[in-house]
Amino acid sequence: MSTSGARGPANGNLQVSQIAEIAAAAVPGSTVNITGEAGNDPRSYPLDFSRISAAVPAFTPEWTTALGVAELRGAYRHHGLTIEHYRPWFTRLAWLSRLQEEDRLDGDLLWVAR
Repeated sequence: MSTSGARGPANGNLQVSQIAEIAAAAVPGSTVNITGEAGNDPRSYPLDFSRISAAVPAFTPEWTTALGVAELRGAYRHHGLTIEHYRPWFTRLAWLSRLQEEDRLDGDLLWVAR
C-alpha cells in the first residue's frame, strides 16, 4: 500500500507505524524508533467506509495523511514551534514536574488549592 499519496478510504487505513514514517519523511533528520515497549495498541482495527460509500457514492476523500503532515509542519514552522517548546508541554512527566515545581500539584499529583 502506498502511504504517501493514498487517496480515498481504500488506501487511507494506515497503521500507526506507517503514519510515523510519513511524518518522519516530512521532517529532515528525523527517524522512527518503534520499541514495542507499550505492546500492541488495542485500538488498532480496520476502518470500514462502506456506509459512507453507499450513502454518498460520489464522495471521494481527497485529504491524505501526507497532506495533513505537511499542513502541521507548515503550521509548526509558521508559529515557531520547536522541540524545545514541545517537550515541556507535551511530555507528561515533564509537564507534571513543572506543575509541581510551580506548586500547582502536590506530591500525590493533586491540584493545590489557591
